[in-house]
Amino acid sequence: MAIGATPDSVIIPNFNRVTQFVRELPPPKYPNPIDPAKAQRGWAIFESQCAACLWDLLQPVEKRPKKFYKGYNVYDFDNLGFVHDGPQAQAVGFLLDTSVQGNSNEGHLYGTQLSDDQKRDLMELLKTF
Repeated sequence: MAIGATPDSVIIPNFNRVTQFVRELPPPKYPNPIDPAKAQRGWAIFESQCAACLWDLLQPVEKRPKKFYKGYNVYDFDNLGFVHDGPQAQAVGFLLDTSVQGNSNEGHLYGTQLSDDQKRDLMELLKTF
Protein backbone atom coordinates (compact mmCIF):
# COMPACT_ATOMS: atom_id res chain seq x y z
CA MET A 1 0.00 0.00 0.00
CA ALA A 2 1.08 3.59 -0.49
CA ILE A 3 2.32 5.97 2.16
CA GLY A 4 -0.67 7.48 3.87
CA ALA A 5 -3.01 4.72 2.76
CA THR A 6 -5.13 2.91 5.29
CA PRO A 7 -7.00 -0.34 4.86
CA ASP A 8 -10.23 1.70 4.69
CA SER A 9 -8.91 4.08 2.00
CA VAL A 10 -7.73 1.42 -0.46
CA ILE A 11 -10.05 -0.04 -3.07
CA ILE A 12 -8.88 -3.64 -2.83
CA PRO A 13 -9.82 -4.78 -6.38
CA ASN A 14 -7.92 -1.81 -7.84
CA PHE A 15 -4.95 -2.41 -5.55
CA ASN A 16 -4.89 -6.09 -6.55
CA ARG A 17 -5.16 -5.23 -10.25
CA VAL A 18 -2.17 -2.83 -10.09
CA THR A 19 -0.15 -5.26 -7.99
CA GLN A 20 -0.78 -8.08 -10.46
CA PHE A 21 0.14 -5.80 -13.38
CA VAL A 22 3.48 -4.85 -11.78
CA ARG A 23 4.28 -8.47 -10.93
CA GLU A 24 3.74 -9.51 -14.56
CA LEU A 25 6.03 -6.86 -16.03
CA PRO A 26 9.14 -8.35 -17.64
CA PRO A 27 12.46 -7.41 -16.07
CA PRO A 28 14.30 -4.62 -17.88
CA LYS A 29 17.00 -5.50 -20.39
CA TYR A 30 20.63 -4.88 -19.45
CA PRO A 31 21.19 -1.19 -20.35
CA ASN A 32 24.67 -1.42 -21.89
CA PRO A 33 25.90 -3.20 -25.04
CA ILE A 34 26.40 -6.97 -24.87
CA ASP A 35 28.95 -8.85 -26.96
CA PRO A 36 26.91 -11.80 -28.40
CA ALA A 37 29.98 -13.96 -29.15
CA LYS A 38 31.23 -13.62 -25.57
CA ALA A 39 27.75 -14.29 -24.21
CA GLN A 40 27.47 -17.46 -26.31
CA ARG A 41 30.83 -18.73 -25.02
CA GLY A 42 29.70 -17.77 -21.53
CA TRP A 43 26.59 -19.94 -21.88
CA ALA A 44 28.75 -23.05 -22.31
CA ILE A 45 30.74 -22.10 -19.22
CA PHE A 46 27.57 -21.35 -17.26
CA GLU A 47 26.07 -24.72 -18.13
CA SER A 48 29.21 -26.64 -17.22
CA GLN A 49 30.27 -24.68 -14.13
CA CYS A 50 26.92 -23.43 -12.79
CA ALA A 51 28.52 -20.17 -11.81
CA ALA A 52 26.15 -17.44 -10.69
CA CYS A 53 28.50 -14.98 -9.08
CA LEU A 54 30.33 -11.76 -9.67
CA TRP A 55 33.87 -11.03 -10.83
CA ASP A 56 35.46 -10.99 -7.35
CA LEU A 57 33.82 -14.29 -6.45
CA LEU A 58 35.25 -15.83 -9.61
CA GLN A 59 38.74 -15.07 -8.35
CA PRO A 60 40.74 -17.41 -6.13
CA VAL A 61 40.32 -16.55 -2.44
CA GLU A 62 43.80 -15.04 -2.24
CA LYS A 63 42.96 -12.56 -5.05
CA ARG A 64 39.62 -11.43 -3.61
CA PRO A 65 39.47 -8.02 -1.90
CA LYS A 66 40.36 -8.21 1.79
CA LYS A 67 38.75 -4.85 2.60
CA PHE A 68 36.02 -3.11 0.63
CA TYR A 69 33.17 -0.67 1.10
CA LYS A 70 29.52 -1.69 1.14
CA GLY A 71 26.51 0.57 0.93
CA TYR A 72 27.52 2.65 -2.10
CA ASN A 73 24.76 2.15 -4.65
CA VAL A 74 26.63 2.95 -7.88
CA TYR A 75 26.58 -0.05 -10.22
CA ASP A 76 29.79 -1.33 -11.80
CA PHE A 77 28.71 -2.38 -15.30
CA ASP A 78 32.04 -4.11 -16.03
CA ASN A 79 32.21 -6.29 -12.93
CA LEU A 80 28.43 -6.73 -12.43
CA GLY A 81 28.19 -5.50 -8.88
CA PHE A 82 28.35 -2.31 -6.89
CA VAL A 83 31.42 -0.07 -6.84
CA HIS A 84 33.18 -0.99 -3.62
CA ASP A 85 36.37 1.05 -3.65
CA GLY A 86 37.47 4.64 -4.19
CA PRO A 87 36.74 7.99 -2.55
CA GLN A 88 32.98 7.99 -3.21
CA ALA A 89 32.52 4.45 -1.89
CA GLN A 90 34.55 5.43 1.19
CA ALA A 91 32.47 8.56 1.74
CA VAL A 92 29.11 6.81 1.48
CA GLY A 93 29.72 3.18 2.39
CA PHE A 94 31.07 1.34 5.38
CA LEU A 95 34.29 -0.65 5.45
CA LEU A 96 33.98 -4.42 5.46
CA ASP A 97 37.21 -6.00 6.69
CA THR A 98 37.31 -9.72 5.89
CA SER A 99 39.93 -10.34 8.58
CA VAL A 100 37.25 -9.67 11.22
CA GLN A 101 35.58 -12.84 12.42
CA GLY A 102 32.30 -13.39 10.54
CA ASN A 103 33.31 -11.25 7.55
CA SER A 104 34.92 -13.95 5.40
CA ASN A 105 35.38 -13.40 1.67
CA GLU A 106 35.95 -17.07 0.91
CA GLY A 107 32.59 -18.33 -0.32
CA HIS A 108 32.64 -21.01 -3.00
CA LEU A 109 35.51 -21.80 -5.34
CA TYR A 110 33.43 -22.56 -8.45
CA GLY A 111 34.77 -20.68 -11.44
CA THR A 112 38.07 -19.65 -9.89
CA GLN A 113 40.02 -21.97 -12.21
CA LEU A 114 38.59 -20.33 -15.35
CA SER A 115 40.82 -18.05 -17.43
CA ASP A 116 40.12 -14.32 -17.26
CA ASP A 117 38.68 -14.52 -20.80
CA GLN A 118 36.32 -17.33 -19.74
CA LYS A 119 35.25 -15.32 -16.67
CA ARG A 120 34.47 -12.29 -18.87
CA ASP A 121 32.52 -14.53 -21.29
CA LEU A 122 30.52 -15.89 -18.38
CA MET A 123 29.80 -12.42 -17.05
CA GLU A 124 28.72 -11.28 -20.53
CA LEU A 125 26.20 -14.12 -20.53
CA LEU A 126 24.85 -13.09 -17.13
CA LYS A 127 24.08 -9.65 -18.54
CA THR A 128 21.54 -11.32 -20.83
CA PHE A 129 19.46 -12.78 -17.99
